[in-house]
Amino acid sequence: MVENKSLPKFASLDELVTFIDHNDLGDYLDSMPMVEFEVDLQKRTYIPLIITFEPKLTAELFKIAKLKQTTPELLVNA
Repeated sequence: MVENKSLPKFASLDELVTFIDHNDLGDYLDSMPMVEFEVDLQKRTYIPLIITFEPKLTAELFKIAKLKQTTPELLVNA
């Protein structure tokens, strides 16, 4: 079993990220502060909606969707 180590001080977020990428944080558990937080997960409710567009607008919507490699529905719902 590895003895717990103290976390170093970081001068930047990049230093912290690099440290996390190259170290096992399990070795530093004793030096991490205990935190508590609440999470409120709520299910999203989607209501189907049908919208009719003029033909020119529909063609433009499909053109933009193709350029963005997505669907017209995702563009309209965004």
